[in-house]
Amino acid sequence: MGVKKTLSFRQKAKLYSKYSLLGKEELLKRLKLITEVLRETYGVNQAELVGLADSSTVVPLTVFCEKLSPLESVVKFLHENRNKSFSEISKLINRSYRTVWGAYEASLKKNKKRFEPEQTKYVFPTEILASRRLSVLETICLYIKDNYGLSYKRIASLIKRDERTVWTAVNRARTKLRKKKRKIKRKK
Repeated sequence: MGVKKTLSFRQKAKLYSKYSLLGKEELLKRLKLITEVLRETYGVNQAELVGLADSSTVVPLTVFCEKLSPLESVVKFLHENRNKSFSEISKLINRSYRTVWGAYEASLKKNKKRFEPEQTKYVFPTEILASRRLSVLETICLYIKDNYGLSYKRIASLIKRDERTVWTAVNRARTKLRKKKRKIKRKK
């Protein structure tokens, strides 16, 4: 997408004073319009927009390794590279403190080195993990497939899993979500 330019304090203050007078609805309308222009004119996808919004809660796909489970990789990255406490991580991904702490401890037994993730445009927001309907792997694979449109083979190479595992995770996720929609329709 290009080089990210950070705004100076003065520029931020000027923008804040200009837009803080607008109501929430008006700001959301303008943001939606800007988002549409970025998508249609510049080909910016949803995942790139999420990455711009708050990089402290975005995880690059380069943190995954064969040794660690997806949850262990995410927790290790957030704790060591983003300096998040276990309590903060547990709130972000909707898991108990014990689960987060346990995942981190297990990750240390398998991989003591700190992650040094490579720069990548493929990221996902931690908020997608808050829904407990899908497993961590299913959630991440489905998000990548839907938002980046990558092949199963490419996803597999990014998250260091077998291509068949990725295919299975995406299809299980879609099946679970379809079943959930059917249940909602039946209730109506």
